[in-house]
Amino acid sequence: MSKLTTTVVTAATEAVTGKPFYESKTLWVNVIAIMAMMIQMRYGFAISPEIQTLVLSLTNMLLRSVTKENIIWN
Repeated sequence: MSKLTTTVVTAATEAVTGKPFYESKTLWVNVIAIMAMMIQMRYGFAISPEIQTLVLSLTNMLLRSVTKENIIWN
């Protein structure tokens, strides 16, 4: 098998393997963040936008550093 064929087969295999989207920690953290922002708007409790952005960004970077699988969106 040529190097190009091997690369294509590897890429195609990686594209169809992975975990379902609902097992993604990053997805759930962002869903929780959206819910927290909605609760803040409803009840008036507010954390500064700068702190919210910082915490969510750091959390996403941490989760991204431990991610090992692709997400399958089907």
